[in-house]
Amino acid sequence: MGRSLVQTPDSGFLILSEVRVPSWLDHIGLIKTDKHGNQEWIQYIPTQGNEEVNNGSDIVAAHDGGYLIAGAKRFSFTPDTMRFTVHKITEEGEVEWVKAYGGNKSCGFFKITKSSSGGYVLAGFENNYEVESPRLRWGVIAKIDEDGCMLWKREYMSNPPDTFADKFTNIKETPDGGY
Repeated sequence: MGRSLVQTPDSGFLILSEVRVPSWLDHIGLIKTDKHGNQEWIQYIPTQGNEEVNNGSDIVAAHDGGYLIAGAKRFSFTPDTMRFTVHKITEEGEVEWVKAYGGNKSCGFFKITKSSSGGYVLAGFENNYEVESPRLRWGVIAKIDEDGCMLWKREYMSNPPDTFADKFTNIKETPDGGY
């Protein structure tokens, strides 16, 4: 299933997809096409070790070449917990680095965009099962630098809160440098 695509420097496209092999493990799939849509290559970023899920939701061209993929991963030792992830890949789809953020909460990124001030801004959600309230999910935006180090993260809740309703699926930079 295709999730996102980005135009490549050669006027082709890099398509981000989800691949399930075997039926219980989710992998990130990448399909590179030329400018006419003809497939040039396919690359998979499989789950590693104790990961059960390795999802990519969005892809963006990196400031320094290559691409960043925003998503989430789940580990077998924490089956109810997903972590925010960002994968940095080369123009050929090889993994340069992977960053996972978050602890014992279920969370994930849906969107990544370049920031005009450098780095990248991400949008997603985070569940908090520790709060004694009907609030179980809120929208999240975060900023990372070129190396994937988290610079800041902010949570936002609707008022009144809607249980399981808040998540951010898109983000844009405003003319004043906000989001």
